[in-house]
Amino acid sequence: MKKILVLAFLATFSLSFRTYTQTSIVSPGEYLGYELGSAFTPHYKVTGYLEAVANASPRAVLKPYGHTYEGRPLHVLFISSEENISSLEQIRQNNLKKAGLLPGAPEQDGKVIVWLSYNVHGDEASSTEAAMATANRLLNAGDTEIMNWLENTIVVIDACVNPDGRDRYVYWYTQNKSNMLLADQFSAEHIQGWPGGRMNHYLFDLNRDWTWLSQIESRNRMALYNEWLPQVHVDFHEQSYNSPYYFAPAAQPYHTLITDWQSEFQAEIGRNHAKYFDDNNWLYFTKERFDLFYPGYGDTYPTFNGAIGMTYEQAGSGRAGLGIKTETGDTLTLQDRFMHHYTTSLSTIEVSSVNARELEANFISYFQDARKVVSNGYNTFIVKNSNGNKKIRKLLDLLDRHRIQYGQLSASRSVKGFDYHQNRNVSATIDPSDLIIPVQQPKSVLLRVLFEPVSTLEDSLTYDITSWSIPFAFGLETLATTQVINYDTDGFQGQSDVALPTSGKAYGYAFTRKSIPDFKLLSELLKRGLNVRINYSAVESGNIHLPEGSFFILSGDNTHFTEDLGKVMSELSEAHAIQIHTLSSGLSGEGPDLGSSKLKLLNKDLAVGVLFGENVWPYNAGEVWHLFEQELHYPLIRLNTNVFNRIDLSELDVLIVPQGYYGNILNEDGLTRLSSWVSNGGRLVLMGSALRYFADGDSFNLKTFLDEEEKEEIAKLQDQVDYFRRYEEDERLNIRDRIQGGIYKARLDNSHPVGFGFPEYYFTLKTREDRYAVLDGGWNVASISGPEDKVSGFSGKNAQAWIYRSLVVGVEDKGSGHIVYFVDNPLFRSFWEGGKLLFCNAVFMP
Repeated sequence: MKKILVLAFLATFSLSFRTYTQTSIVSPGEYLGYELGSAFTPHYKVTGYLEAVANASPRAVLKPYGHTYEGRPLHVLFISSEENISSLEQIRQNNLKKAGLLPGAPEQDGKVIVWLSYNVHGDEASSTEAAMATANRLLNAGDTEIMNWLENTIVVIDACVNPDGRDRYVYWYTQNKSNMLLADQFSAEHIQGWPGGRMNHYLFDLNRDWTWLSQIESRNRMALYNEWLPQVHVDFHEQSYNSPYYFAPAAQPYHTLITDWQSEFQAEIGRNHAKYFDDNNWLYFTKERFDLFYPGYGDTYPTFNGAIGMTYEQAGSGRAGLGIKTETGDTLTLQDRFMHHYTTSLSTIEVSSVNARELEANFISYFQDARKVVSNGYNTFIVKNSNGNKKIRKLLDLLDRHRIQYGQLSASRSVKGFDYHQNRNVSATIDPSDLIIPVQQPKSVLLRVLFEPVSTLEDSLTYDITSWSIPFAFGLETLATTQVINYDTDGFQGQSDVALPTSGKAYGYAFTRKSIPDFKLLSELLKRGLNVRINYSAVESGNIHLPEGSFFILSGDNTHFTEDLGKVMSELSEAHAIQIHTLSSGLSGEGPDLGSSKLKLLNKDLAVGVLFGENVWPYNAGEVWHLFEQELHYPLIRLNTNVFNRIDLSELDVLIVPQGYYGNILNEDGLTRLSSWVSNGGRLVLMGSALRYFADGDSFNLKTFLDEEEKEEIAKLQDQVDYFRRYEEDERLNIRDRIQGGIYKARLDNSHPVGFGFPEYYFTLKTREDRYAVLDGGWNVASISGPEDKVSGFSGKNAQAWIYRSLVVGVEDKGSGHIVYFVDNPLFRSFWEGGKLLFCNAVFMP
């Protein structure tokens, strides 16, 4: 019966194409040469179709907004009435006036913007097919109802947010599918090889990157998104092929800054969808699984920017192909999948158009409220800048991309506020060089979400991490105050760098390490063949203070360098916006002289490799790859795990092992081989789940426990077995053992090279429950004493007890080499800036 209903609906849909295209635009089937749902459409054909309909209709315009890492175009299709399309720029500017992001009084024109984002996960590929169907339906001139919708609605269709991932999946599927439909779930066309099509080029999940903007697709899209700020945004996804369709309203927890209106309108949209799904007997669910808490999603980020942000989830994903047999014995086809997304697309536009005046009024109120003084929270965030603005530079770039306003004072003043790093209220002085970020501004809600010291959870069952606060992630000394501080200077200048002389005799040059840009500069120096040293003790040279871990380029080390070293240093200082100090003598006022053995020479030909391929966790491998190529600009050798046993490890200086499942290669022989390589001078950098293969054995010092006393202490802190627990409470009882993105303040040994550039603490983001004991005989660079070190986020009671006296970062010296243990992922989604610095220290230390 289900198949008959779907086919009937499809017949009506196809007939509407044939009817309208006689006087209107070409249908997808006519343009592509096959009917939608009978094949996956490569991105270049999707682009071609969108260009064709935009060129054919005065009610559409295709706007490019950049390219992917692999060079594929990114674009959105604007569709509305002919009058609205001819006035797009005026509508855009008026909409930003409604949000207070452009000066002037807005016209309350009753127009709303509905932004539909399809295919952010490349192998959730049905939604791009639905995007083409939706565009065709909206542009057919014979549909009076849709023409009425578009009188007050501007529809923005991003048909493919992730073209690189989509094409990786589409071409893989095309190469592996059978000539006839094989719906068996274990057929080869239903099981992708590594890494799959979900991620972008660098194997990042773009649906977690809306806030952090680490990827070029996200940065390009956000530049355009913030030029428009839609009232409604939908992110189209797919889930398990046995799941019913999911649409709004979302599950709890909602972030506490989400308004009642936003919550209520989600329910309104859900009711409209339900009407159409009921008519076709399509299964669906709401209010489960997909919450509105973590700000990096395609539903939450728009919500924190005044929109009704929603996720829609269709069954299928990368397993489904053109058709797969479900647990009911039915076959879920690509036609089923795109039809469901097509239906919710039109339903979203319909309910938005019908309620346009209400959407507009609440959108305006949202941004008016954002500019008011907060009565029960912080009104100003202050980022201290006493040591220069190197670490702040990344923050400024992020604030600019999100259009968050900031400035600074013209004179010092006193303030009382909450100190993030000390975790208490303090009295402090704000200096003119400090960064002032006022809460009273249009982007107030997003700002407060990103800077909240402690996340407030109404429900602990969440879909993602539960803490992310920028001051902890970026390692920035920050104050939050309830006071309203009127800053005097628009923008931020920070502290100016001291210019370098381009001529004259110099003993050498030096710069401090505080942030990733310092390592990018180091990378360029090493690639130019320059010798660089680091100091293991602080140095005073003239009036210049150079703390441990600073980088020294000494003239006597670089007599082979044929260029004018002073001129090169001056050019690099300007290019990297990093202050490089000129040193006039090798004699230090305090600390070791520059010829001391305490200034260690770095390996200028450092060969760094990373395991890559089958059984490696692709996200973590991608984070390493992206860091080296896009931030450090340093060569990284990606080593395929399938040939690991044939790799000549002697050609490597550093081997990075990301999270993964390595039982087949890190067996007894593999561990013995690595142990020997380390003893001969290699450096092994292990991350997350990779540590489990090195723990509790004879070859390495890593242990899960130190002694029985430690086990007993943990047992005291954990719950006893509950023999009378109720079955309905099972999921909530299980979360007692989980840590979902909890931030902990770890004690840090900043005298060790891995800890250079840090204070005596480090904020780590724990996303796993794995626990290892502090090293007995090794270097415990960072460690957690116990549950009292938690700063923010959710950690179950048992999981908190489990981290008693636990390792965060450890170094084991073995022969002439080292093993560096990162229990937590220091590169998490490329936004944990403090972790990046620790990681680079581990890779490049002498």
